[in-house]
Amino acid sequence: MKLYYPQDHYNAAHRGEVFPLLKPFLKAEGFTDAERIKLYGVSQQDYTFVNSIQEAEVVILPMSWNYYIEFKKMDMAMALINKAKEHDKMVWTVNLYDIGVKLKGLENIKVFRTSGFRSKLPNWHIGRPVFIGDPLFRLNRLQIPFSYPKFRIRPLIGFCGLASGSKYKRHMDLLKIMTKNFLSMIDLSHYERDTLLSAAYERFGMLKQLELNKEIDTVFIYRNNYRAGARTHEDREASSRDFFKNIIASQYILCMRGAGNFSARLYETLAMGRIPIYVNTDGLLPLQDAIDWKQHVVWVEYKDKDSLYEKVLEFHKSLTEEDFLQLCRANRQLWESKLKMASFFKYHLAKHKNEDNIIDRAKG
Repeated sequence: MKLYYPQDHYNAAHRGEVFPLLKPFLKAEGFTDAERIKLYGVSQQDYTFVNSIQEAEVVILPMSWNYYIEFKKMDMAMALINKAKEHDKMVWTVNLYDIGVKLKGLENIKVFRTSGFRSKLPNWHIGRPVFIGDPLFRLNRLQIPFSYPKFRIRPLIGFCGLASGSKYKRHMDLLKIMTKNFLSMIDLSHYERDTLLSAAYERFGMLKQLELNKEIDTVFIYRNNYRAGARTHEDREASSRDFFKNIIASQYILCMRGAGNFSARLYETLAMGRIPIYVNTDGLLPLQDAIDWKQHVVWVEYKDKDSLYEKVLEFHKSLTEEDFLQLCRANRQLWESKLKMASFFKYHLAKHKNEDNIIDRAKG
């Protein structure tokens, strides 16, 4: 696949804003292809970076929309998009952060994003996974042995993370969202509006509902701050150990949105061969045309949150021991084959080629 990006857009000081597929190739001198494959799953042989838009099959806007807006470089972004349009080329872009920036409709772009509301976004906004390193490598470094969970008659549900029953914190969360929404509404903010919802408070209520049910076993670690407020390397390592040990000890993991309308925990749970309890808040899940998500998770609509425990028990009781183990293995395989960065973009590049072929045949 031939890709083009303008090198003068790249700002190494803001590497976190780089389009994900470019990161493996924008590395310091001496970074080897073997290291690239190990860290990112892509090789120098997988892509050809060309020097002009005319040669490219896909044009990439190197930095995130957040970057171009915050640093007042929208003219630079639009110049590339307009030039690509002149040559009938599609531009791939990325919208980062918990809340996406507002974008007007453009004919020749795709926006890859983790956050957002599926029912409110046009089809040129594309759901993408949270790209994570393989947790099995992390487990090995933390000296935590990996194995698939054993089947039990009673479901065993885990959670380690921010979940608070504080009404004061809930009110403060809602006040922050209302303020941001108001600024967005009067166009004093470039960011989209969000649902009035305190994720930490909602999680707390769901966890307590599960904890109080006598047919369910739980291993919950409640945090009052993100990553337990870790500030030092040692604190971060300790919080990571707790997090990964909690998933390993569980069969199911509650995956409810956070500050943004997505769950990074969803992908960590799949990658570790566990079953997510996915609370759907109109999320923009990736590859919905290729993945039957309801076959891989306990799917619970947000409006049904008060019967969460019933959904979990119904799902668990429908599985035989063999079904359960197959699903755990299938979830790990799903992450490896479709939700890692390399496999995700490989799918979309193949889809892009197919769409181009259809357009060419129609023109012919």
